[in-house]
Amino acid sequence: MMLFVSTVSSQERPVPFDPLRPWIAEADSLAAVGQLEAALRQYARLADLHGDDAQLWLRIAVLRLQFDLPGAALEAARTATSLAPDEVDVAVVLAQAQSANGDAAAGIATLEAALATHPEDPELLETVATVAVNTGQWAKATGVLRQLIRLRPQRMLYRYDLIRILQSRNQLAEASELLHETLDAGGDPRLCHALAGKGALLAGDADAAERAYLKSLELGENSEALGGMGAVQFVRGKPREAVRYFRKALELRPRDPDLLFNLGNALAQSDRPAEAEQAYRSSLEADPFSAATYQNLGVLLLGRLRPIEAQTAFQRALEIEPQEPAPYLHMARTRAALFDFAGALQNYRQYHDRIDDATESARIATVMEDLRVRLKASRDAIARGEIHLLQLMVETREEAARLLDRSRAGEDFYTLAHTFSQLAEKVGVDAGFVDPASLNEAFAPALRHLKPQECTPVLEGPKGFYIFQRVE
Repeated sequence: MMLFVSTVSSQERPVPFDPLRPWIAEADSLAAVGQLEAALRQYARLADLHGDDAQLWLRIAVLRLQFDLPGAALEAARTATSLAPDEVDVAVVLAQAQSANGDAAAGIATLEAALATHPEDPELLETVATVAVNTGQWAKATGVLRQLIRLRPQRMLYRYDLIRILQSRNQLAEASELLHETLDAGGDPRLCHALAGKGALLAGDADAAERAYLKSLELGENSEALGGMGAVQFVRGKPREAVRYFRKALELRPRDPDLLFNLGNALAQSDRPAEAEQAYRSSLEADPFSAATYQNLGVLLLGRLRPIEAQTAFQRALEIEPQEPAPYLHMARTRAALFDFAGALQNYRQYHDRIDDATESARIATVMEDLRVRLKASRDAIARGEIHLLQLMVETREEAARLLDRSRAGEDFYTLAHTFSQLAEKVGVDAGFVDPASLNEAFAPALRHLKPQECTPVLEGPKGFYIFQRVE
């Protein structure tokens, strides 16, 4: 979710001259003009002479956060805190560093402690709101935003943020009431009409949403309304029209992760998978913690017959939102397709534990029982000394070598074999469980010590050049 409140301390752009610290002026000037690496080096040198200055360590912490060095940033923020434990900006940066290191609870605790002595400090409250949204603490976020609106009633950004959160939580009537109040209080009419369109769309009224978005666009082109029009077209089953609107919105806000995510969805529905994949990956560059984007990317990769990459995407989705059921279902299906029956069973069980629908629970129970049967048959065959093979055969050694290189680079062997092997339509890609000693003498030595997921080198056989992969 995009928040308009500040997400980085006001120290992010140090002022060109600090009268209390004339010795820091050169480094601050470098930071102010965007020469951040040079500024960070200069700050580090100054730490040898002024290591007892909290504001210096605060600047170092902020720049390290910008360079995605969360551990080093936390170290600097803790040093600043030890030197100036009661300063608000120190608490803000320490909380940001704690959150960047994956400890959002510690970040919230730091901010709560600071609020105990500075209960109405806007910068502290803004940071609390941002951390609360990033960690899904919606009640805290809405409460803090209401407090900010009370403290600064003319600052419309707080109102927009609260409206967005209320809409995302399906509190549409309350969001609509606040929206009308914001418009009456002098809010941007273009944005207000666009937010009204979003509320109507969430309520299932695409026609009302379209009217609101068009009213916004009549007042001036803006990415909110253009993106909204794209969403309207998408729900109406017109993905190609949606693509047009999303691309136009991205011209105004090219790195917006939500717009890129929606563009990916529309492109996927328009049978343009390569472009959809690029849109999803661009969205993840802007927001690397979106479980929904990883999940949709994984589904797309599965459809493009790239299950290994899909598995990685689903893994990231469930790491980010471990309580969401869908990534476990997708991961289970992918693992089963890769013959990892034990892993698939585990993921199906995790999915089963997170759903309430009785019909779906019964279906998954049946799927799990079938997998147990397959897993037992697999283990029995392995106990007999058999191995489960996939096979590929082509006419020339050169072509086989190229396919082997592609497999070793990470492409799915089954997909390569299904696409290129001359055996695919005759006897199939999956050779099943076999006793290595029963195979052609040319193949047995290479297969005898093959480990799961390993491929043989290129082997010459009676009808061409072969590669085998052991999957179990």
